[in-house]
Amino acid sequence: MTIWEAIKEMRIMSQKKQYFSFAFMSFSAEKQKSDGIVRVSKALLTRRERTETNKYAEHFLSYYDYKLMEARHFWQPLLVEFNGQNLELK
Repeated sequence: MTIWEAIKEMRIMSQKKQYFSFAFMSFSAEKQKSDGIVRVSKALLTRRERTETNKYAEHFLSYYDYKLMEARHFWQPLLVEFNGQNLELK
């Protein structure tokens, strides 16, 4: 499965209120730093941030982490795993 196929499936599952797990490589553009891989065990995608609020919004996926009970986001191309399956880089 590619990153883009996984994102499509995440969107479908979120619309159906079906939780999923995923992992991504962290990255802060502001700090120019990564803290490694972040694993999320129970999540649903949420609405995107508005581009007026965040200049990188079109590159993010926003989600709600039901283990941490907080809203978060990550860079789409840095998605590395979906429901236990490693993703292909294509």
